[in-house]
Amino acid sequence: MNTRALTAAEMKNLGIIRDHLAEASQHHRAAVDAHDAADDRAVARAHRRLGRCLDVAVRACRALANEGAAKDTANTSSAQTSAGISTGTSADGRFSHPLMHGDIAGWLGRAFPRVGARR
Repeated sequence: MNTRALTAAEMKNLGIIRDHLAEASQHHRAAVDAHDAADDRAVARAHRRLGRCLDVAVRACRALANEGAAKDTANTSSAQTSAGISTGTSADGRFSHPLMHGDIAGWLGRAFPRVGARR
């Protein structure tokens, strides 16, 4: 398991998730108690509050995932060299395969070079 340090933004999002899931648990308990007491308005109120807590937690999960994806993108487009961290030679797309960009003519030119022909 990877045990890297969490950033401040990740810690914030995890805190939001934790707090809102704990609050959602309380609203769920309130809904159960209201249902047992046959108080329909209190059940509806508790369910609305429960839904809001879960919505906030879901948004925080998305933000956490987006930050992780941004880090992955940054990490895969850089390379560790003896001089430090730099972008890799293919980071700008110059050496990527033509078919990855829909360039059929470029692929045909590389796959079937015309010998002796001027380019």
